[in-house]
Amino acid sequence: MSLASLTTALKGSRVPSIRASGIHSGGGLALRRASKWASSSHRRVSFGSPGSPGSPFSPFGSSSKSPVLSPSPVVCRATTEEEQKTSTSTSSPADAELLDDELPPLPPPSIQDTISIWITNILQIYGGKAGADNAPVAEGTLDDLVGGPLFLALHKFFQRQGGVYKLAFGPKAFIVLNDPRVIKNVLQKQPMSFDKGVLAEILSPIMGKGLIPADLETWKVRRRVVAPGLHDRYLNRMTETFVSCTNRSLASLRKQGVVGTGSSVDLEMVYGSLALDIIGLAVFNYDFKSVQERESDVVKAVYRVLREAEHRSTFYVPYWDLPFASYIFQDQIRFREDLESLDKVMETLIASALGSRTELTEEELLNRDYEDPNFDPSLLRFIMDMKLDALADGSSASGKVTDALGVQLRDDLVTLLIAGHETTAAVLTWATHEMMRQPEIFQKVREEVDSILGPYKPGEEMKLSYDQVKQLTYTKLVVMETLRLYPEPPVLIRRALQAVELDFPGVHPPVEEGQPAPTGPPPNVVLPKGVDILLGVYSLHRNPDVWGPDAETFRPDRFLEAREGSAGWEGYKPPMTQDGKTLSFLSGTSMLYPNETHFDFGFIPFGGGQRKCVGDAFAVAESVVALAGFARNLDIKHSPGKEEVGMVTGATIHTDGGLQAMLTERKE
Repeated sequence: MSLASLTTALKGSRVPSIRASGIHSGGGLALRRASKWASSSHRRVSFGSPGSPGSPFSPFGSSSKSPVLSPSPVVCRATTEEEQKTSTSTSSPADAELLDDELPPLPPPSIQDTISIWITNILQIYGGKAGADNAPVAEGTLDDLVGGPLFLALHKFFQRQGGVYKLAFGPKAFIVLNDPRVIKNVLQKQPMSFDKGVLAEILSPIMGKGLIPADLETWKVRRRVVAPGLHDRYLNRMTETFVSCTNRSLASLRKQGVVGTGSSVDLEMVYGSLALDIIGLAVFNYDFKSVQERESDVVKAVYRVLREAEHRSTFYVPYWDLPFASYIFQDQIRFREDLESLDKVMETLIASALGSRTELTEEELLNRDYEDPNFDPSLLRFIMDMKLDALADGSSASGKVTDALGVQLRDDLVTLLIAGHETTAAVLTWATHEMMRQPEIFQKVREEVDSILGPYKPGEEMKLSYDQVKQLTYTKLVVMETLRLYPEPPVLIRRALQAVELDFPGVHPPVEEGQPAPTGPPPNVVLPKGVDILLGVYSLHRNPDVWGPDAETFRPDRFLEAREGSAGWEGYKPPMTQDGKTLSFLSGTSMLYPNETHFDFGFIPFGGGQRKCVGDAFAVAESVVALAGFARNLDIKHSPGKEEVGMVTGATIHTDGGLQAMLTERKE
């Protein structure tokens, strides 16, 4: 996500400008229009605040220094409204780190909560009063946010403000979190205190109550249904799909005459088609054949729906929320028609799966013969055959599948389609870009693949088993390093369902003229109920205090090196095998990768905590196979003059203008 939090929350209201250094990395048509629209408002906002960078109370020192970790250990704890006004304690109750999946969900913030935040922000920004959150307020201009990807603008703010700060636009404000300890507490220790907020508002018209935008109660039920289907035997069978689709993509490129002819090809588009075909087969057992039939009506509809999801995450005014928008605006008319077309495909697939349904227990599902070539291994088949009592709200008193289950299945499938397609396509694009910039990395990936598969034979299709994929350990590290520098998505979004105090130093409230300056430590930052929160994954993954002075450099081998922790952050402890002699992700025995646990939430490529992405192992294996296939078969170089690639924001980090490359057959 990028401008999602800003675009939806502002709801078309005029936004005052703020000023800071400019962002110049891309920006699509929607962003350029947004910038032009926003520039019509010249109303100034004062963003000065006590505790701005350089203040003795700023935990990150002067703006000339790199951001560092605060000296205080950080834990979250929920506070009552009264405690929010009076408490300065940094202690947390003993049960603060315990998660109870059966606790009743917290109610969403009310309109009164929102109005209270707005009034407090207005009084703070325009009246010099104390804020309710104690967070330092960022200084800058709105132009910085609409002139390029939001995550790049937030990264510049992070370099000045540090781990926690407030980004305010008149009455509307966001608390931005970049510190690994604070992020750990939000994602892992108190996940039930937050929901998806603005993200759910944007995506629910497309994904309904799928896993990403779902409320907590729906999510708990659906995760129990979906997650078991992504088991090891499924991944073993899906590797065949990854390999066959990769081979098909390579064959298509040769057939199109773009290999060895000096033609330029957009690899971002190529990888997008590859990822769509894979996710269609893996989730629905449906072959989009987008590599060969990109002009088919169904494929066109899918791509337009994907682009609309991105459009809604980047456009500044949510005009699609207007009454009858889907019958007035041409793009929304087309979107409605495309969604109806896609829904018909989903309905057909669900009806077909329902017609051949065999009700099984989870154990029976896991023990089915995934090696049978005639067996449908798709996730839809797994979910549809699950016993109705496991599907919770999906059964009626008569034991029949209800319409509600059909709707929920549709939401789950569309969510997996969009999330599975976008993440993999982006990872493959940026990994290839970086390997072209550093040919020695490309060569090292190729040599590893050859060491597993044997000498390369021109024209021979790749054959790769799941066990062999596990052995491609360096290729896996290339995927991880890509997810570090180009996280998908670069910003996570949450909304506080109750007031939560962070054991993280904020700033002292402003002092009236003639009053003595405050002494002692400043109060902790508090996340008021209803506040929208941005988790800056892009900034977290490029923080030199987490990753070292070469944090901006693409270097896969960094995952082989332990990193010392500091001040409540435990650092990076590479996972070891049981004998303690080998890094476990180098052992070639599992798809394990260095994850958020090993980095103590300094690295969150798939999120973390209860709402971590369920398809992480799937995405890693899929990406490894595709990179292996392309590196084994082709020599790839940037097209002349296209070595520099800008970034724009969509549902993930996209290139600005595609990844233009020249392909030749491997010379060896």
